[in-house]
Amino acid sequence: MAQTKLTLTGLATLVAAYVDKELQLIEAEDYELDRESFSGLLVKVGKQIMQDSTFTDRLSEFDSEELPFGTTIEEYFINLLMPTDHDPSGSNAMAPDDPNFEDAVYTKQLPRKTFKQTVRDNVYEKAMLSQADLSSVISNVVKRLKDSQIVYKYNVKRQLLGNLADFAVKAQADNVNLTIVHKHAVPNDNATGESFIKLIKSRVTELAIMQTETNNMGNVLAVAPSLMLYINVGKAKELVPSIDVDTLAGAFNKDKVEIPVEVKQLENFGTMEEDENVYAILLDPRGVALHPHRPNYKTQDNASGEFINLFAHETYIGYLSKFTNVNVFTTTGL
Repeated sequence: MAQTKLTLTGLATLVAAYVDKELQLIEAEDYELDRESFSGLLVKVGKQIMQDSTFTDRLSEFDSEELPFGTTIEEYFINLLMPTDHDPSGSNAMAPDDPNFEDAVYTKQLPRKTFKQTVRDNVYEKAMLSQADLSSVISNVVKRLKDSQIVYKYNVKRQLLGNLADFAVKAQADNVNLTIVHKHAVPNDNATGESFIKLIKSRVTELAIMQTETNNMGNVLAVAPSLMLYINVGKAKELVPSIDVDTLAGAFNKDKVEIPVEVKQLENFGTMEEDENVYAILLDPRGVALHPHRPNYKTQDNASGEFINLFAHETYIGYLSKFTNVNVFTTTGL
């Protein structure tokens, strides 16, 4: 019998019928055991796999030192002083001239959280194909505990940015002399991109080069030693490709004089209450910090139940500064 000529059309028809999608992604409740037709023995699982992801905290610049004792942060600020006329008589030389302190602000600790994971190696063992597979599943169970801590911490930091945006918007509303909230359309073309570049350039000049007192919530004289620009991709999807390929390409470079800032694109700024349309924050990174307090890791072997419980206890202090420079950008009011 002559062979059938392979054609692309014929092969496509054969493959479509052969690769039956009913044989993939079968839910556990729908899976039925198969038996080998000649012996009647069960068809065994031949491979067990978990496609894992690597989770990272992309806001490591906010990590700060552990506070093992007190958990309240007290932020104070001493104002600069005006000169006085020279007194050649020296009559006031012994009189005090105390520094001018701004009212202090305080940060309290966040509630303590616990991550708990149970490891049942003796139970998993009977479901695995080999010692290597058993080690893999136990490793993944333990890794999931650490992954959860990383994702939680990253979300806490993004919420701190959202809280900072809320405080900045409220401070601007309470004090019209401040210049910390800026209205601008989300850049999505050359015109809005160029306009946004000019706005950021002017703000970088004010926050990091000029000595100004209207760019922080405390209304004090300050200069930022460095700046970070955070983009809320959830509110500014159009801005991402603009930065990558359009007029903003290469403009944001901390080694260039044009806009010497580092840019980070974030999923969101958590939940914002004062203005949910804030899509960018330009800030002195000293103004946000996350301090751990007494992280504690424990294991508990339950001999009766034949399992091990892993515990990770965490307390954080989420610090926001009143006296470091920050600007936020929003579409509200346009």
